[in-house]
Order: sequence, then structure tokens, then C-alpha cells
Amino acid sequence: MKIDPEKQFIPSQESLVKLAIKYEFNLKSFDIAATGIENTTIIASCDEGRYVFRIYRQSKKSNGHIKQEIKFTAFLKSQGIQVPQIIENVDGDSLTVFIVNNVSWQGIAMGFAQGAHPAAYSPNLI
Repeated sequence: MKIDPEKQFIPSQESLVKLAIKYEFNLKSFDIAATGIENTTIIASCDEGRYVFRIYRQSKKSNGHIKQEIKFTAFLKSQGIQVPQIIENVDGDSLTVFIVNNVSWQGIAMGFAQGAHPAAYSPNLI
């Protein structure tokens, strides 16, 4: 169940093309990930490969907060922790703001990584 469902992004082929074009991806199809309660997660199949789009819930996080999250993910990756590669858009930015039906949305794109979240995290990893 999603938090504040009325503030969640409702994906469609047309709405996701508006995000995919910001990465020069040619969107073929997509699936909505069943996990997560905060944001909408999309697994996108594009001519260029498979990607994950995270579209943030409306009025939850500022652009600065999301950019801090992106920096933290990059730090984790630099420390050898397996995290998805966040992809820059055509403007060279990791955060993409796009408009659908006169509503502004924040999104990021990541490389698709096969696998599952660990059931538990070791104290060493934490």
C-alpha cells in the first residue's frame, strides 16, 4: 500500500516517454515494481537496455534532498557497496524534473540490477 496514493505518479506509456526522453531512451514497455510505499518504481525496457525509474511522491522531498540522496548513493558505491548506477540525463544532472498534465514530478533513472534486497544486513555492512 502506498503512502498518500493521491500524490503518487500514475505511469502510462505517454507519461513515461516524457521522462525517458530526458535520457534519450526509446521506451518500449514498462512494469510497475510491487515494492515500496514512498515512491513509484518503474522497470523500463528500452531499446538501449533495462532501467529503473524512481518517481518521487508529490510534495515529499525537495530537489536538494533528492540530490543529497544521490550523493550518498555515490558514496556507498565508492566504498564498494553494490548499489544501482544512477544515470545522468541529457543535461548532465542525476535528478530529472518533468511535467505531466501540468504537474511537475521529480525522477531519477538507474541501471537495472538483477537481484533482490537482502533479508538482513550484517552489523559490518551497517
